[in-house]
Amino acid sequence: MGRLWMADRFQIHLITDRKSANGAGPVSVARAALRAGVDWVQIRDKAGPARDIFDAAKGIIPDARRAGAGVLVNDRLDVAMASGADGVHLAGKSLPPETARALLGEAPLLGISVHGLGEAREAVEAGVDYVTFGHVYPTSSKPGLPPRGVVELAEIVESVDVPVLAVGGIDAGNVCEVLRT
Repeated sequence: MGRLWMADRFQIHLITDRKSANGAGPVSVARAALRAGVDWVQIRDKAGPARDIFDAAKGIIPDARRAGAGVLVNDRLDVAMASGADGVHLAGKSLPPETARALLGEAPLLGISVHGLGEAREAVEAGVDYVTFGHVYPTSSKPGLPPRGVVELAEIVESVDVPVLAVGGIDAGNVCEVLRT
């Protein structure tokens, strides 16, 4: 995948989450999404042990390769490296991106969640390949927190020279508004 992972088109990224998968495991959810054509699978399990996340990655990676999709591990640099994933996605309060890049090397993808323009600029200066911004719309994963909105998303997209992924509450009714940013 390398750094040529982001084409000049929109992409769909699945973020696995045990809480919202209605009891389905990340491997079965990812396989269904890969059959439907997702471009990337991000394995996220904030409370899971490293072994479970590793096993999920090892179960998903072969299917992703066959589908021409990539795999990222959320916030577990060790698991991303050990499993052969395409990269790691850092949470906002995770390892500093510079430290993660030094450990990863140049080839694997490195992304991070940001919640504003300042954080996005700092992340780009620190060497990330992409940023994820959100939540753009109201979402059940962030109850009680106001959404950031497409105006702030557009500001970040225009201000940084790496791909910006939008997350949070995006659905068929608002995806076109996101794509216009």
